[in-house]
Amino acid sequence: MASENFGLTPELFAQLNNSPKARHLKIHFGVDGLSDSEIDDIQSKLGFAFPPDFRFYLSNASEPAIGNCFSWWQFDKKEYESHLEWLLKGVLFDVEHNDIWLKRWGVRPDNRFDMISVVVDDFQSWPKLLPFWGGYLPANPCEAGNPVFSVKQTDVIYIGGNLADCLISRYLDYEGMQSRANKMIEVWSDFAEGREGVLRSAIPKN
Repeated sequence: MASENFGLTPELFAQLNNSPKARHLKIHFGVDGLSDSEIDDIQSKLGFAFPPDFRFYLSNASEPAIGNCFSWWQFDKKEYESHLEWLLKGVLFDVEHNDIWLKRWGVRPDNRFDMISVVVDDFQSWPKLLPFWGGYLPANPCEAGNPVFSVKQTDVIYIGGNLADCLISRYLDYEGMQSRANKMIEVWSDFAEGREGVLRSAIPKN
């Protein structure tokens, strides 16, 4: 894996470092990354492994904590958990107020608390998302090339076909994804693509 850079080449890092956005935000690419032991420690605290391209990125970049953006370089488990809680609250809001219901949840209960319980329990099994500068990279499957999502409640869109693509689109002002998202991520891709037969709206209650 040491010889792989997953599209995160020195040439790309140089372009990113020269971009006005990166300079303004004081983001550094290709330097000041986390050590292997530091990444291992974060993974141990979270209880799951990072995809290899995300791990490579963490060891070859440095992003400051700015505003509401999560910084892995000043890792705080409680802050990470608050991101997951925010994602869950967004899903619950659409379930309660926008008639969103997933086929995988079966018949929608009459009781609000039972309805919430179904969603909360299932959410725990969804692929974990890793905050990535305004977007989210799935931790599962634990392999390189996962797409990057923007998530606002159940309004989910692709903002990168992979991690390198997301950086190019965000910092080099290229519109649209530079590579096609060719991986389906459980639930999150269903939201992003509005797959027929998966998302149901205004399902009659039991």
